[in-house]
Amino acid sequence: GTRSILTPLHVILRCCYFIGVYCSPLGAYLLFVVLQRVESPSSCCCCPIHHPPPLRYKAPMAAASESASADARKSPARKEIYTYKAEYPLYGLASSCRPGSAAHYRFAVGSFIEEYRNKVEVIQLDSEKDEFVKRGVFDHPYPTTKILWAPEKLSSERDLLATTGDYLRIWNVQSEGSIRMEAMLNNNKQSEYCAPLTSFDWNQTDHNVIGTSSIDTTCTIWDVPTKKVKTQLIAHD
Repeated sequence: GTRSILTPLHVILRCCYFIGVYCSPLGAYLLFVVLQRVESPSSCCCCPIHHPPPLRYKAPMAAASESASADARKSPARKEIYTYKAEYPLYGLASSCRPGSAAHYRFAVGSFIEEYRNKVEVIQLDSEKDEFVKRGVFDHPYPTTKILWAPEKLSSERDLLATTGDYLRIWNVQSEGSIRMEAMLNNNKQSEYCAPLTSFDWNQTDHNVIGTSSIDTTCTIWDVPTKKVKTQLIAHD
């Protein structure tokens, strides 16, 4: 029968060829020519020799270019950065936690206007227009210091949005786009002045509880359904 014989020279040249394909295309091509010479068919008087098939040289850069072109044809180009240009400077931002496709890529953004009357807009990415569109807007006293949507478990029942500034306010976002205020929580009803709130957060275990922090070093824990204070920490750093 026939058998394949690879001499050490064959092995060394082939290894150098494959290394050269990735390191130096010119060097790989020269080795390719040498291998074609060395592996040319010949016979021996003792036994027939079956030589391995000759190598086919292909420039690596051309192969990579063809692969990239094929991938580009398969997947259409998509935008990766979307920009929303508001009519005024923005400060607050919150992403909706509500499940379902109707709330995908929905945000609430707050204005920063050095006046009493400010704005909060609800915007959402429109897949057909491929841009952000305004879904709703409402007036807000002073710029918002923080905006948060209700946690996912609570938002599946009611689409709520909370903001802080002079007071803690809870807003109900309707499906048709209208937004109405459900509650304004103020712990100091005996005075017309209030200490601005610096931040707040929803309780992740009990979604009916919100904690606020104030510039007067107090932290207040609110029960949202009853609109009453559960407890307050005074002189907190």
